Amino acid sequence: MQALAELIRNNEDFILKRTLDYAGQHNYVKYTTTLAEARTVSIRGVSEALLTALNTYNEIPEINIDEDYSADHIASYGILQARRHRYRGVNLEMFLGLTIYYRQAYLDLVLEHNFPDTIKNKYLLFILRFFDHLKIAFIKEWTGESKEKLLEQLQMSNRNITNEKNKYLTLFESIPTPVIILNQDNLIDNLNYSAMEFLHGTALPGSDYYSKNKSRQQLEDVFPWLAEDLHKFTAGNNIRFKLEKEICIPGNSAKTLLISFMRMLDVSEKYKGTVIIFTDVTEIKQMEAAMTRLDRMHLVGEMAASIGHEIRNPMTTVRGFLQMLSGKDVYHEDIESFELMIEELDRANAIISEFLSLAKNKLVKLEMNNLNDIVLNIFPLIKAQATAQDMNIQLGLRKIPDTLLDDKEIRQLFLNLVYNGLEAMQPGGTLHIKTFLRNKEIILAIRDQGYGIDPEVLDKLGTPFLTTKADGTGLGLAVCYNIAARHNANIDVITSANGTIFTVHFPVEEPQNH
Repeated sequence: MQALAELIRNNEDFILKRTLDYAGQHNYVKYTTTLAEARTVSIRGVSEALLTALNTYNEIPEINIDEDYSADHIASYGILQARRHRYRGVNLEMFLGLTIYYRQAYLDLVLEHNFPDTIKNKYLLFILRFFDHLKIAFIKEWTGESKEKLLEQLQMSNRNITNEKNKYLTLFESIPTPVIILNQDNLIDNLNYSAMEFLHGTALPGSDYYSKNKSRQQLEDVFPWLAEDLHKFTAGNNIRFKLEKEICIPGNSAKTLLISFMRMLDVSEKYKGTVIIFTDVTEIKQMEAAMTRLDRMHLVGEMAASIGHEIRNPMTTVRGFLQMLSGKDVYHEDIESFELMIEELDRANAIISEFLSLAKNKLVKLEMNNLNDIVLNIFPLIKAQATAQDMNIQLGLRKIPDTLLDDKEIRQLFLNLVYNGLEAMQPGGTLHIKTFLRNKEIILAIRDQGYGIDPEVLDKLGTPFLTTKADGTGLGLAVCYNIAARHNANIDVITSANGTIFTVHFPVEEPQNH
């Protein structure tokens, strides 16, 4: 029997596939799973019992009228399996029928192997008698219980089902990401707590599942922006599908969602509905954009640090000679040209200074300063600038604590944001400047009354050389973002047709004692 045992051990995949084929052909998949993982466990159980029998019996295990099935290894396995399946609600006819096709798979394995006829017949008879023992054990277990015992088992089975349902409902409601379950008609069958909160802003755990007036709605009525993607998924053949989508739900800011669709299949692999999972990746996308912006600024900064000084030296020489020559009488009529050349050199030098401020390794002198003091010190300058352009500035500074700041860098950041705001407005406009403390952060908010920022530009703010000004260098905001990064601060932007608000969030930091 050793050759038969080896054949069974080495051909698990054959037995599994043949069993599933028979189950599918004769419609047993209506009630039993076709998942390979579940069937593999079942096949291994039968094979182990058969291998035990091969190791236990030297001859064919015939059916004896006085057989003691309590001591029979094959029967003990059969009784255990019968009990388990009866608890799950499987009836005897179905169980025996499926067992017949299990048996046929093992018989096919022997029939399709090249054994001598005498050996092959012996192996076939052994398998037949093995399954005969199982069959008798099944019937004995199924018919041997009293009605009282069967009722007790049914009650226990119902309790187990209820406990399992409660366990999985608790798990479903506890998932922190919104999950929606649709039936095969794309009607919403269930939503978890996170989905209800996502949809309505507030919810109670289990409120949808236990709702007395539960009305199933079409997904497209609740999430119209998802209807087209759902239709493509259900019309295709994919089991899973993911897409990224930017949405704006009333009452909420714009979000970027990773949306996962997954088909629900029953035990016979028939389509029963769709599971949809929303994952909010807004913060991740913002972080990726911030990292990309920083990488670009660092690259420009490294370039600036390496060539900035080299460019300045010949420029200083040229500027000096131009100043010297402009004082000579022979060039008196060209004085305006000399002044223009010097002015352009000074402008180029200012651009190089902005380049150098983007340097990744720039040293920052952080000292305890008060943001209000920095704003008030340069307020006369920006007030004069606004007045010259027929604009107004409204200052609203609240009491804020001192924190670690580089005075010169914060001045540059503040001036850049203020000048951008003034340039965005028409004469008569008002620029609002506020400072206040919120959630342990010092906030600097600058709001203009311009026409807002184009959405295509908004996503790229802070990128070097990005400018909408005819004579701009595209470095002003890049410098601001870099200064903010060196202060562990963040810059947020809110824009509309009525204006733009730049908000800088500084952490409240104490000086470190060494």
